[in-house]
Amino acid sequence: MSLVIYLLLLFLAVLGLSDIIHSIVLRFYYSKKNKGKVMCCILKGEIADIQLRYVIEQYNWMGEKYADKIIAVDCVNDLTVANRCRDIANAYDIPYIKPYELNNVIDMEH
Repeated sequence: MSLVIYLLLLFLAVLGLSDIIHSIVLRFYYSKKNKGKVMCCILKGEIADIQLRYVIEQYNWMGEKYADKIIAVDCVNDLTVANRCRDIANAYDIPYIKPYELNNVIDMEH
């Protein structure tokens, strides 16, 4: 039984170490490389609102090292899910666009 606990603790230690290394790489190596990058979140399916919340959490956690801006692209067929996504995007001041509007938004960024 104690062997299983030791293996579990070793596994968790490796996960923690890999997270620390990832944070260091993001902070120092990629600190200037993400300038001008836009995270384009293609929303589709029944869990589109969960996808959007995940991207927002990643952006809040990593800041501008993740991306300079988030754009939510509505490819959702269900109207209630699309409305939830639109509400989330409006709450966080994220552009919520249709796929055919994507070229216009990208042209405005440059």
